[in-house]
Amino acid sequence: MDQAIHPVKWNEETVKRIWDFYGESPYYRSQYFTNHSGHRMLRVINRIVDIKATIVDYGCGPGFLLKHLESYNAWQKYIGIDSSTQSLKQIKK
Repeated sequence: MDQAIHPVKWNEETVKRIWDFYGESPYYRSQYFTNHSGHRMLRVINRIVDIKATIVDYGCGPGFLLKHLESYNAWQKYIGIDSSTQSLKQIKK
């Protein structure tokens, strides 16, 4: 079956919808960089930078990096911001 290719019209709504989809899908949730590698990234950052400020994860998705930050004593203040309703629901769980 031959399907026509059409350009995606990216706007606030399509971006929100795709991240809602990724946040709900078990496969895509496992593919988030911060899910599988966030702890490694924080370990390296913690060795080279002495950060005692509030960390803001802008576009935090379902909160994988926030979960890793929770286990570090180095960063005691952190916040996640995201436009995806589904991702924010995951964080609240």
